[in-house]
Amino acid sequence: MRIFMYVAAVVVFAACASANPRSGDKPNDVVASSATQPTPTAAEPSPSGPAPTSSKPEPTVDFTMPNFRGMNLQDAQNEVQKNGIFFSRSHDLRGSRNQVLDSNWQVCTQTPAAGSHIKGKAADFEGAIDFGVVKLTETCP
Repeated sequence: MRIFMYVAAVVVFAACASANPRSGDKPNDVVASSATQPTPTAAEPSPSGPAPTSSKPEPTVDFTMPNFRGMNLQDAQNEVQKNGIFFSRSHDLRGSRNQVLDSNWQVCTQTPAAGSHIKGKAADFEGAIDFGVVKLTETCP
């Protein structure tokens, strides 16, 4: 109960102080929440400056998809990354097991197929490469 009374007193005091500024105080001397901060206009630059523009071109890729069948999943992912694509997917062909340690799995299928020409913005291919895998001790279906 004491904490509630203390918080209520602080809130009332803050409301009174902002409603009746002392003579000589400027309205900007009161710290306001972000909801009451004035929004900069086009004539007023943002305090953080203009929005940064990217002068770097987007990364592109241009390679022929290798045949990863029979390869260790981790090695296949590393090869894809060497070609500029840093996110690929994999799924268990024998169920719904997660590939926690990628080096314990082998590639049985791949999308896109081996020999496919991969060309364009790297971002367009992130997550589009998918490997169907089984454990190293298992045979591909």
